[in-house]
Amino acid sequence: MADFEVCHLPGGERSLSPPDSSDLVSFLSFLDEGLGFSFDKSAFSDRLKLQKYVFLAKFFGWDLGYKHSRYLRGPYSKELADHYYKLEGTGFSKKPQGFDEGALLGLVYSKDERWLELASTLLSFHEDLKAYSADLRSDVIRMTSSVKKTSPSELEAILTQLEEAGISF
Repeated sequence: MADFEVCHLPGGERSLSPPDSSDLVSFLSFLDEGLGFSFDKSAFSDRLKLQKYVFLAKFFGWDLGYKHSRYLRGPYSKELADHYYKLEGTGFSKKPQGFDEGALLGLVYSKDERWLELASTLLSFHEDLKAYSADLRSDVIRMTSSVKKTSPSELEAILTQLEEAGISF
């Protein structure tokens, strides 16, 4: 019997079944169609970008079900890595209802690895601290700045971009 976990997502809680690699194939097709991102699992920058794209997508309504932990380069999912190393072939893009593809594509279009790393780390800290922090925005910026060795003003600019894309802080 499959294990189910409750994931904390924008808009409340819901149960998710374990990630399915066919959903990942659909997501990769969506990225190829929308961004021209043709995933090459042998390229480190592609693996890093895919980790961040999958993490960010859940804030726009497409949660592929992968659990991420914070690592040196931002949120990382070992299970996602296991799935993309085993992928073969291509698939069609079956996007979930309610997924705001335009907002996600608009947000990540032409962003480099560093921006994706900082944005996803900000959101990761936001998810972890939102139930505990009295001054959430400041705490998220302070913690991300400390971990990523970057200026609060750079992080503030990224937060503004995330908010303009529809993510609430």
